Amino acid sequence: MGHLKGAKEAWCKICTGSAVEDARHYMCQCPNDLYVQVRKKWYKKASDRMKNMSMKLREAFIGTVELKHGMLADGDGQGVDGLMTAWDATSGRIPILWSKAVAEDGIDDDDYKTFLRWYGERLHKELWQPMWVERSREMAKMMKDGGNS
Repeated sequence: MGHLKGAKEAWCKICTGSAVEDARHYMCQCPNDLYVQVRKKWYKKASDRMKNMSMKLREAFIGTVELKHGMLADGDGQGVDGLMTAWDATSGRIPILWSKAVAEDGIDDDDYKTFLRWYGERLHKELWQPMWVERSREMAKMMKDGGNS
């Protein structure tokens, strides 16, 4: 998306930054207050569920994605290749580090699979769906008010 950085019509219409408006931006970085609240709620639920299952899993999660001022940022422990990002974790890519942490903690494979199903459902129901609803409302409001910012 770097090629669109200079194209104002591609910039996020909800925030005042000059970031390209794509799913990665509004799911992880757009500072819109409604988006921030959705991210905080999702992150707390995911983090708490992981903590209840395995502290190593929670540490691996935080190493992949951190919540900083309502934004989802890449964690410090992104893996040896440095390629795991907050976007990966929020788009459903399951880091091998999570599976490794669960195995090291002796968590039953069936319990981990149950957790992964829960995680995927929560991504959809508590992050993606509410973000899309809020984004749709904001865009409709802007159109009603006479166009984009």
